[in-house]
Amino acid sequence: MSLNILYVCTGNLYRSPMAEAMTNFRARELKMDIVARSVGMAKSGEPVSKRALDALGPMSNEVAQHRSQPILAEWLEESDLILGMERVHVREVAVTAPGTWTRAFTLKEFVRRSESFDPPSAEQTFSEWMAFVGQGRVRQDLLGSSTEDDLDDPVNMSAGEVKNVAKEIRQLIERVLVQLQSAPRMIK
Repeated sequence: MSLNILYVCTGNLYRSPMAEAMTNFRARELKMDIVARSVGMAKSGEPVSKRALDALGPMSNEVAQHRSQPILAEWLEESDLILGMERVHVREVAVTAPGTWTRAFTLKEFVRRSESFDPPSAEQTFSEWMAFVGQGRVRQDLLGSSTEDDLDDPVNMSAGEVKNVAKEIRQLIERVLVQLQSAPRMIK
């Protein structure tokens, strides 16, 4: 059974589709059984930004036909891990599907927290490991914005700046995948 990751951003035109593309591309390269999807808080049906596709380079084929998708409770419930690009995205997830709180983080928060623990072991279930990663979290931690947790929104950025955001996302995803190397064996 695949590990399902759902990325969330504002428009589902830049950050979350880039994260989706990078995750699916690298997971295949690493032979990891991971499936990533992405959604946004704004209107749906829009194509991925050309600047985002350019920043993805050869990985752009992963989302070249993608159209922005709204946040759906069903997709949230089906996801093993939900990663928002900003705190506001995790807040929206927690309101839309309150039961997903324990597996919804900002991308930066998940990297920071998961790296403070050993990667999941073969003896743990994914849910048990996620409980360690999320221990001590409270919903109030999501109030406001945070340079520690939020990735810059590239919507009004130059092509070069979008590439810098893509580079930051790529580095974070590499770190997520290191943590999840054994996770597909542990799903429910």
